[in-house]
Amino acid sequence: MQRATQHQWSTAEEREYIQKRKHGVRGKFVKLPDHWRASEQQRELVKGLGLPELPDFAMTYRRPHVRGSDDPQTVARPVRAKGLLIAMGVIDSIRQARKKDQHDA
Repeated sequence: MQRATQHQWSTAEEREYIQKRKHGVRGKFVKLPDHWRASEQQRELVKGLGLPELPDFAMTYRRPHVRGSDDPQTVARPVRAKGLLIAMGVIDSIRQARKKDQHDA
């Protein structure tokens, strides 16, 4: 089976800017090397959050955190996802066609 072509919805410059800008990162379970185990502190955190218990080895929980910085080079600016705009246009034209069909019926 051949892998589909990956489409980029933004430019390389926009993606680099997004990575540098201050933003939140969700907490998630991550895989560790097989012989490593999560610390007691991480186990308590997971228990306190009401998440499923960590296995004895090879998994831990990465806390939510903030990545990037707010400095003059990363001040807020609009980023236009061209693919998303195209998709929204297609959906809008489908909706318009359905409304017209319902009105004609």
